[in-house]
Amino acid sequence: MGWAWATMIAFEDIEPDTRADLIGARIAKLQAVTEWGSAKRKLRNDLYQTLKHFGYCSFSTDKRDYHLHRVGQSFQYMVPLDKRGNLQPFRGRRVRLVCVWNGRFRVQTMVGLVNDIDIGRRALWRFNKTSSSERR
Repeated sequence: MGWAWATMIAFEDIEPDTRADLIGARIAKLQAVTEWGSAKRKLRNDLYQTLKHFGYCSFSTDKRDYHLHRVGQSFQYMVPLDKRGNLQPFRGRRVRLVCVWNGRFRVQTMVGLVNDIDIGRRALWRFNKTSSSERR
């Protein structure tokens, strides 16, 4: 066991990212372009600038620590109260993690708080999903 295990996020704690806000829409646009070219690089730069504008923090990490491998890959995570490392400032809050650059062994990840409106949409989506499955 090494220090990396202390920062790793368990797969079962990862929640899919919603695309209901501006950042989610930018991520979706970036993911829609399959080949790397000038259009995709521009979309990545736009996403990066948007994340900076909304106060997202950036850090470099091993690809295995946060299960992010591809540029534009993202998910949401409820940070535990005892979390240490890069996510310590976000204890007890829901965050979005986004891969904005990847290399051979490391990725540049940006993290920021999820908009409260987006959390409301997530709660409503879960409520509707449960309600529709109970009707069957």
